Amino acid sequence: MKRLLVPTILETPHHAPRSPWFPRLPYPLHVVSRDTTPGARKAQLAAYRRLGSARRAEMAYELSQQAQAVTIAGIRSRDRRLSAEAARTVLIRRLLGAELFDAAYPDSA
Repeated sequence: MKRLLVPTILETPHHAPRSPWFPRLPYPLHVVSRDTTPGARKAQLAAYRRLGSARRAEMAYELSQQAQAVTIAGIRSRDRRLSAEAARTVLIRRLLGAELFDAAYPDSA
């Protein structure tokens, strides 16, 4: 099997974060679509920059909420007996892992 060589943030010092609070990530900070031309990618980045940080944060929050809703719907489709709240609890348990979930939600058995 051929191994893909993907540069990571650890291998690209010009992308190294300057802040001690920003973690050094073992994966690229950006992904470039193979079906997007360089010109289209440049236009997309310019459009995102024009939005400003507040709007980009709002869009990220909306995307997170949509992903959560889709995941909860998937959980409920596999177990029709679950309420929306019970499915949300299943999602939180999956995200946190059993040990952290049990520590954070001790009354949820």
